[in-house]
Amino acid sequence: MSAFVVSVACMQRVVVCARAYDAELRRLDPDLLGMTLFELNRRAVQARYGHFEEVPEFRFESRSAAMSLVSIYKSLRCFLYQCDETDAVMDHLLIVRLKAAQRTLASTLGHMPDGSFNNPTVKLAYDAAEWG
Repeated sequence: MSAFVVSVACMQRVVVCARAYDAELRRLDPDLLGMTLFELNRRAVQARYGHFEEVPEFRFESRSAAMSLVSIYKSLRCFLYQCDETDAVMDHLLIVRLKAAQRTLASTLGHMPDGSFNNPTVKLAYDAAEWG
């Protein structure tokens, strides 16, 4: 398994997801939420590789809220995968809440536990969406 710090565009979609699917996270300042999530991502990369990785500056852009549900879901999955290097990160309350949002989105989009989708159109959109 490898890990990297996700892009700002990916983090925009993760913050949109967090705010849309978790009432508690919606109350947080979106800039602070994104910066905190980047820090968790950095910690996971550091746990994997042992070196400190810089994280990009983050400022939430409200226009990012218009992104597709499929692209938001794929970015959330990517982010959580990049953080899955240490229990200290994966057990963090923000990550736990995002994992709950991921389960909700998986159900909504018909993403099955075996990795398949029950709708071929959603599968095509998922494959075309940006990762990372």
